[in-house]
Amino acid sequence: MPGHGCTPNDPARCAHERPAQPLIRRMGGAVPKGATSLAQFRTDPRLNQGGDESCTAHAVALGVWGSCAAAGKPLPAIPSQAFQWAGSKSLDVVRVPNADGSLPKFGNVGVQSVSAMLALGTIGFVPMGALVPGRFSDCGDPTWELPSDLAQHGAQSLVTGEYSLDPTADDFEVSIALAIDAGLMVYIGASVGTAYQAWRGGDALYLPEVNATGHAIILDSYVTTATGERQYGSPGSYGNGAAVDGVWQMRASWVKANTFDCYPLAVAGVHYS
Repeated sequence: MPGHGCTPNDPARCAHERPAQPLIRRMGGAVPKGATSLAQFRTDPRLNQGGDESCTAHAVALGVWGSCAAAGKPLPAIPSQAFQWAGSKSLDVVRVPNADGSLPKFGNVGVQSVSAMLALGTIGFVPMGALVPGRFSDCGDPTWELPSDLAQHGAQSLVTGEYSLDPTADDFEVSIALAIDAGLMVYIGASVGTAYQAWRGGDALYLPEVNATGHAIILDSYVTTATGERQYGSPGSYGNGAAVDGVWQMRASWVKANTFDCYPLAVAGVHYS
């Protein structure tokens, strides 16, 4: 279950990002509809990262896949999580050369969310490859490196992450609902801990997490409860056996208390020009 796969962004690396609110409102509106679901665009079976710290790669793969499909412009295949993770680490992890000049192998380490976003646009994506035995993922070797000739592998650029939401803004959570209304899956980097790991249904998560570490997840649906608070659906990256059929439920209070990075996954050429 969640480890240290997602680390908070260094703000200095995010200077290119723009507030997502104007784009979201142009695409959808200024007032949440009350309930919207993009669940039909989830992968089935659910992606499963296993013991890898590759949650960012799995969340990005699901999120851009679902957002493009919801816009009626589906990608040719689910993006490779292995390619995405290796690309993200190449932008995020500083490796000190060995004595012979070679670089040490990548380890089973997490990355900043901004690295996962930039990797799609600067390195690109390839279709999901052969599955790791026993789980729906092609990401199984943390030491795997990007091929030296990306063009030969047909990597295609996919620009997203230019638009982000500030988790400290007053309209942060309502903007997530508006993004889902507009057909966008929403990526969040969040602190998850004891409650998230133990959740198997019943009351939705709502409190700040304890014993928490960083984890990347997708929000793809919401309803408005009888109390007026929104409750979000979140397909995870631990297969169908986790949570309830691989999907968590959390209230707006949980999202606001635990999120440290947020990207509505609008894709250039699909959702904006």
